[in-house]
Amino acid sequence: MGMQRKPFVNESGRIWVLDRHRLRGARRSRAIAEEGRQTRAMLRRRKDESFKQLLARLDLAIANATINDVYVDEVNPPRS
Repeated sequence: MGMQRKPFVNESGRIWVLDRHRLRGARRSRAIAEEGRQTRAMLRRRKDESFKQLLARLDLAIANATINDVYVDEVNPPRS
């Protein structure tokens, strides 16, 4: 199944929900929030996590990035 890129867009940013995108053998949905060229949060859907729970975690991650400048990246491996 291919990745469909249909973001929610408003005047200040975009939110992507990518369903079952294959990346490094994992087959889980992703939720990504961007503001301009800055990525605020990249979440990987957890096993047995509902879509509603994924969106709730994305909402918290966006708030944490906005208020505390703490960014979440569950998609890319950490750099050494």
